[in-house]
Amino acid sequence: MSDTPETDRFLKEFYPEHPEAAWVRTQLGVTYEGPLEQILKRLERERDDALSQIFQAECRAERFCQERDEARRELGEILAVIHRDGGHYTDKHGISKSVADAHATWADVVRERDEARELADQWRKESNWIGNEPTYKFPWEAAK
Repeated sequence: MSDTPETDRFLKEFYPEHPEAAWVRTQLGVTYEGPLEQILKRLERERDDALSQIFQAECRAERFCQERDEARRELGEILAVIHRDGGHYTDKHGISKSVADAHATWADVVRERDEARELADQWRKESNWIGNEPTYKFPWEAAK
């Protein structure tokens, strides 16, 4: 009868006795006439809008999935650097445990760095160095 099964169902409900009375067939196809024309055009516009929204939602969902996968990959790379294992630790123990252990590993690195700085500062103080110049002179330098 019409271009779509949805329109046919609507026509059967709207015109239960003679659904074909809503349009006139021409050589080019179906032409709607009468009060039903506006209703059918509105329904088809709404259907097209709904399909467009569905398509846009699918595109947004696909972009979200791509961004999520990229974020997971980048997190895996960071964890592999922290654990110094190419990602094997994360594969074996999972992301949650790997992240928790990465926090502990990073805390150890920061603590060791701070200890090294303290030792360097202590060595400078004990050796009488200020900046890059010693504050004392060797005997052969004092003679000059």
